Amino acid sequence: DVIIPFSVNSIQSNNIDDFDLSFLQMENDEKNIIYSPLSIKYALLMLNDATTGDTNKEISTLVGNYSPKTYVNSANMSFANAMFVRDSYKNNIKEDYLTTLQTKYTAEIIYDKFEKADAMNNWISDKTFKLLDNMLSDSDVTNLDFALVNALAIDMEWTYKLSSSLSVSFAHENYDNYVGDV
Repeated sequence: DVIIPFSVNSIQSNNIDDFDLSFLQMENDEKNIIYSPLSIKYALLMLNDATTGDTNKEISTLVGNYSPKTYVNSANMSFANAMFVRDSYKNNIKEDYLTTLQTKYTAEIIYDKFEKADAMNNWISDKTFKLLDNMLSDSDVTNLDFALVNALAIDMEWTYKLSSSLSVSFAHENYDNYVGDV
């Protein structure tokens, strides 16, 4: 099941919209996690390419006319997709779906026993410049038969760094706050 934690009819374009902003505002139990709307769109698109019937219609309605782009990875940006498949299901995945994932999303197809999270954790770490390590525990993967995974990393220096104090003054608002280490 795909659970969307807010009400949205569809993604109307490749621009930042309510869908994107809703994911950026999601509660994350104060773990300093940001949900990437771009990653979620790609996961929904990859999933939708494997669906039919009502599920396909519902995801298509949500995704709307959003179309995936091909991103060129660099020393500062990495965008990657993969489908991890339980070894015993290798022959159950339609070849045309695997081809779609590889050509449309540049996704890697990785077969795994799903006994430990090592394969996914290593893939995520490799694709995020080692910025994200041990994202999953073994118990997160042992009951899976497949997983669609997206990793997005941007590793750049800020052009303008925030100072330790922030003062903003508008005619209708006045802020003067301390900002911790950024």
